[in-house]
Amino acid sequence: MQSQQHVEKQRILVEVQLSTGVSLFGYMYAGRGTRVSDVLNDQRAFLPFEAVDGKTTLHAKNAILQVFEICNVSHYMSQNAPYFLLGVQRAFHQQISVCHPDHFLHRNPPQALIKVLADISQRLNTAYQAIKTERRIPGDD
Repeated sequence: MQSQQHVEKQRILVEVQLSTGVSLFGYMYAGRGTRVSDVLNDQRAFLPFEAVDGKTTLHAKNAILQVFEICNVSHYMSQNAPYFLLGVQRAFHQQISVCHPDHFLHRNPPQALIKVLADISQRLNTAYQAIKTERRIPGDD
């Protein structure tokens, strides 16, 4: 009997362009430290895809033209610590530009995607405000 090893997955928000011309917005899952490109190159013929509305479907890899990673949702939703959310090496403005809903409006995304991006943006803004408050010098209003 073969033992199954549990691999912790990260949830990655992506746009998938299919060979039919359809673009899907939703989540792909990859092991910690694994990129979406690694998932696309593994040996499976089909990949699960969770739409932003929660519906999960399987898609043949040969039907996927491109995958654009929007952001790693697991990273943003796993912590409330401001420095963790913003990342020490990346400035707030760089982080918010990746996930802000306004950057996707011209692509006519589903409302569920806009809601996810708005939630992430709100968390980033809250983290940024907490750091600004923490660093504020008394009397410097």
